[in-house]
Amino acid sequence: MIASVKKNGLVVCVDVNREFENDGLYIDEIGYDYLCTTFDFHNVWRKELVCEGRDYAIGMRLPFYMQQLGLHDIDIRMNDKVMYVNPDMKNYHEKVQDFIEINGWDRSFSISNQENTIELLMNRGIPRVEAEAYIVMQSKIAEYFRNTESRKSFLKVQGQLITYGKK
Repeated sequence: MIASVKKNGLVVCVDVNREFENDGLYIDEIGYDYLCTTFDFHNVWRKELVCEGRDYAIGMRLPFYMQQLGLHDIDIRMNDKVMYVNPDMKNYHEKVQDFIEINGWDRSFSISNQENTIELLMNRGIPRVEAEAYIVMQSKIAEYFRNTESRKSFLKVQGQLITYGKK
């Protein structure tokens, strides 16, 4: 990216910090503590970093990489958009449905799919009991959203970091 920018041009990167995103989900009627502590993704993320080069905290590391690569006037901002949905909003049902689909809570979580997810997590260093707790949590959230009689409110922090520096 640096090679394609003119002198004094900006290199801009928009990346996520998955830890922000995971802790940034609040669903009314489901305990926040439950959502934040039921499953710890750190072992999964470390394994992905080591084996796949997929960095869960790249958004946090980018300013340091930019400095090491010789950029200057480096700064970082956080996306100020937080998704908040409540029953009094215009297009409420559409927003809820979009959120359900984005997170995969509209798909069937058959025994076969559950076992595949457990195996995937175990291959990334998660003990079976923790992988099963993740399945239970995801099923609980999906069930909450499938219950059409309940009026749902939720908030989701996007976790995007915008890092930029001059060449």
